[in-house]
Parts: sequence; structure tokens; C-alpha cells
Amino acid sequence: RIPGAIHLDVDKTLTETALAEAVAKNKPVVFYCNGIKCLRSSKACKKSVGWGFTKVFYFREGLPGWQAAGFPVE
Repeated sequence: RIPGAIHLDVDKTLTETALAEAVAKNKPVVFYCNGIKCLRSSKACKKSVGWGFTKVFYFREGLPGWQAAGFPVE
């Protein structure tokens, strides 16, 4: 995982309450998953915007793209 990331499964544990406990609605939140073919992050973004989060970002390349760029993982 990306250092500092919090895992919230879009189908099981991603709720408005769980996300609000991790980040304020007016603070940036970035979703990523397992690469460009994985659509869970885009689904998470849609839910978050619907809940009123205002700074929602989608890292489309996901963890594989992060690693390929040489960024740290845990």
C-alpha cells in the first residue's frame, strides 16, 4: 500500500461515516486501486462526491503506477 493510506473497501467498509473519520469533507482525499482496469476507485470517488466531499481525486494508475514511478510502498 501507499504509505499513510487507509483501506476502505468500496463494497464493504467505505461509508460516509468511515470516510469522514479518516478525512474532513473539505480536505483532499485520493482514491487508488489496482491499476487502470480496476474501477473500484472511480466508484469510491462517485460515492464520496455524493456525500459532500469536495476535494476528491482519483489516481487512475493505482498501486502499479505508483510502484513503477519508484514511489515508496509499505
